Amino acid sequence: MKKIMMMAVAALFAASANAQTDIVKMVKKAKTYDDAMQLVNQGVTTLSNEDKGKVFTKVCDLAAKEFSSEGDKYIKKDINPEGFDANKVYSAARNFINSAITLRHIDSKATVKYIDQINKARAILLDAGQEGLDTKDYEKVLSNLGLYVDGAEIVYDGKVEMDPNAAQIAYFATYGASEMNDFKNVQKYSMYALNDSVYGATSMHLLLTAMEKQVKTNEDSVKFVQTIKGYVGKYPGGKADDAVLGKIVMFYSKPQHAGEVEKILNDAIAANPNNKMAWALKGQTELYNMNYDAAIAANKKALEIDAKYTQVRFNLAASQKEKAMSIIDKAGGNMTEKAKALINEALANFNIIREQDPNHELVQWKYPLAQCYYILGDNAKYEEIQALP
Repeated sequence: MKKIMMMAVAALFAASANAQTDIVKMVKKAKTYDDAMQLVNQGVTTLSNEDKGKVFTKVCDLAAKEFSSEGDKYIKKDINPEGFDANKVYSAARNFINSAITLRHIDSKATVKYIDQINKARAILLDAGQEGLDTKDYEKVLSNLGLYVDGAEIVYDGKVEMDPNAAQIAYFATYGASEMNDFKNVQKYSMYALNDSVYGATSMHLLLTAMEKQVKTNEDSVKFVQTIKGYVGKYPGGKADDAVLGKIVMFYSKPQHAGEVEKILNDAIAANPNNKMAWALKGQTELYNMNYDAAIAANKKALEIDAKYTQVRFNLAASQKEKAMSIIDKAGGNMTEKAKALINEALANFNIIREQDPNHELVQWKYPLAQCYYILGDNAKYEEIQALP
């Protein structure tokens, strides 16, 4: 019996080896990319790396040939629009790049010969992605722009960040994934853009929003905050702290977390004294906690860094007004010189805001501005401001 079983096992292994050899041979004989992929989908995972290399070299050659044919039609589309099918060329470009990426994972040198064609395919994917953005077809945005970024792995020998366009395109791929609630791809593509000077902060915002949607329990909340704490200061080029610190402060808005928020903001400021978002959030939280002197100092520091930071100027003016009112209350309702000086400082800031934001698009300045005039006893000005739209 044992001998029979051993013979059966040997026969099974022989059959398996023959089947694998047959797949390699059949793929090599395939005439189209689709035919080759049908064979590949039957199972190549058990093949040796050498045989996988043979299989995907053939697949890639077929995909390159089909892309070249469709690409020629694409180039001539203005001359011969009847012979052009956008979906076909987009699909051929994706098939080609996907097969090249798979081949590169097997043999990093095997795809070097395709680089020029891959760049042409990536350029076409940009057009497809733009169409997706224009029509709000976010699956089209993600599938094309995401693959554009993935294709940089081949062109730049694995160093995607060397592609000067990768960060920008990765941001739009992230945006497409975000609109589809595709958390995995938001995570994947945002990472390429987080240190970009233009798209870093917005990419971090999309990442944090996607992460927050995964929060279901108190345990998830703790894990979320601990994770994003690790992002503070990690992406200075992209000013990603703007989004990270804002999210942390929002999550820690309850009074019992005031000490932790203060430490996080102070640490961020110590690491980068010109971190205007850290100063702005410090000013905001101090105002919320009615620590008006600290709020005034922090908001002034943020304005030293960026004088056009309208929301911060609003918080500064609000801090000055609230401190003045607390002084008046302590004086039994009487106006003191110190309170008057603070109200006049608040007035100056509110009027700057009025010039910067006349239509209340950023902050609602009308009521606190009118209130300052009311406190000073200037009823005419109070009525004038109240009558504004």
